[in-house]
Amino acid sequence: MSNWFADVSRGLINKLSGLGGDSDKGAQGTWSFQPLDRQQVEAAYRSNWMCRKAVDIPAFDMMREGWAWQCEKEQIAAIEAEEKRLKVLSSVFTALKQARLYGGAAIMISDGGEDHSQPLDPRRVGQGGIAFLKVMDRYHLTSGILDYDPMSPTYMEPTYYDLVGAAGGSVRIHPSRVIRFIGADLPTDWEVLVDRWGDSILDAIEIAIRDATAGQQGIAALVQEAKIDVYKIPGFMKGMESEAYKTAVYDRFALVQRMKSTVNAVVMDAEDDYQQKTINFSQLPDVQRLQLQIVSGAADIPATRFLSQSPTGLQSTGDGELKNYYDRIGAEQELTLRDPLEKLLNLVVRSALGEYPDECWFKFRPLWQMSEKEQAEVFKARADAARTIAGKGTGDAPLIPIEALSDSLVNALIESGDLPGLEAAILEYGQLRDQDEPDPVEE
Repeated sequence: MSNWFADVSRGLINKLSGLGGDSDKGAQGTWSFQPLDRQQVEAAYRSNWMCRKAVDIPAFDMMREGWAWQCEKEQIAAIEAEEKRLKVLSSVFTALKQARLYGGAAIMISDGGEDHSQPLDPRRVGQGGIAFLKVMDRYHLTSGILDYDPMSPTYMEPTYYDLVGAAGGSVRIHPSRVIRFIGADLPTDWEVLVDRWGDSILDAIEIAIRDATAGQQGIAALVQEAKIDVYKIPGFMKGMESEAYKTAVYDRFALVQRMKSTVNAVVMDAEDDYQQKTINFSQLPDVQRLQLQIVSGAADIPATRFLSQSPTGLQSTGDGELKNYYDRIGAEQELTLRDPLEKLLNLVVRSALGEYPDECWFKFRPLWQMSEKEQAEVFKARADAARTIAGKGTGDAPLIPIEALSDSLVNALIESGDLPGLEAAILEYGQLRDQDEPDPVEE
C-alpha cells in the first residue's frame, strides 16, 4: 500500500498515465545549491560581460542621481563639501558593487585615531572628526563572534571585525566603525553560518549566464565552419598509405584553392566529386535572443537597459518597463540602502557641521526623469489646480486662504525645480520690498 501523504505531497497524481508517480521524470527533480567561491566569482566578473553588467547596473542606477539635502543653504554647501572630501558617493557605489559581487561589503570609518577597536560615538564627532572612509569586501573584513543576547540591540550581529592585512596579520575593528552592505538575502539560519553576510547575486543567475555564453560560443564556432568544401576522390583512403600520395594531394588541393580564389572556378578531374556544405543560421539569432532575455529576466534588469538595445514591437518605446524598473530601484533604495546610508551620513554631517541639526534630512533624487513636454504639462496642471482652488469658495472668500495656498504652491515649485532660482528670488524680493516700505509714522 502506498504512502498516501507522500503521494499527495508531490502534487497532481494520475495513476493511469503515471503523472506525478515514480515513472514521471519531472517528479524526480530536486533542488541543490553550490555557492560560487571567491575565485569563481572574480573570474566570472572579470571575464564575462553579462556577469559584470548584472553586478554593476543596479548599483550604478541606485547611485546615479544620488540624494538631495533639505536644510539651510550654508549647511548644504558644507555637507556636500565634506561628502566630496570623504568621497562618500564613490565609496557607497563601490560598497554596493562589492556587496552584490561577494555577498557582503562594508565601509570602515576612521576618526584618525590609532585604536579602531574602541567604539565611535557619533555624539562626540566634531567638525572634521572623520578622517577617511575605506571600502572592504567580506573577505578582507571578516566578522567576529555574533551577539546572541536576544535583548541586545545588536542581536545576531558581529561583536567585532578583523581587518586582514597583506602580511597575514589583522586589526580589530569595533562594529560602530563599520557600515555593512549585504548582497542577496539568505534565510535566517544560513545568515548565521556566513557571519550575517549574504550570497553573491551571481549564485542565482550564473546558470542562465553560462547557458547564454555557451550559446554565443557555439554560434561563433559554427561561423568558422559556415562553408566547407567537400572533395570525393576515387581510391583516396588507399592512396593515403603512401607518403608520396599525401604530398601530391596536399599540393594538388592547395593549387585548387588558389585557382578558385583567382578565377572563381574549381578545376578537377572528371572522376572527382566536389560539393560545398553551408550551415543555415536563420534560427540562431532567435535562440540567442531568447537566451539573453532569460539572463535579463534572471538579473531583474529590462532588456533595453541590460543589452542597451532599442525596444522591439510596434509602437514600443520601452518607457513602461524602464519606469517599472526605476520604481523598483527606488523602492530598493528605501528598503535596503537608507538604513546604512543614514548611519554613514549621520557621521558625515557631524564632521561637516559639528552637529546634526534636527531640521536636516535627505531624500533620494528620482531616477525617472520627465521630458520637457511632460514637465510643462505637470506645471500647467498644478497652476490650473491652484487657480481653481483660489476661485472656489463661499462668496468672495477662497476655499483655502490665499496666503496658505501661495506658500504651498511656492514650496511645490521649489521642490519640483520647475522654476530654477525661485526660492532665492523670493527671498531677494522680500528683502527689497521691506526696504521700499516707508517707516511707520509715529502718531
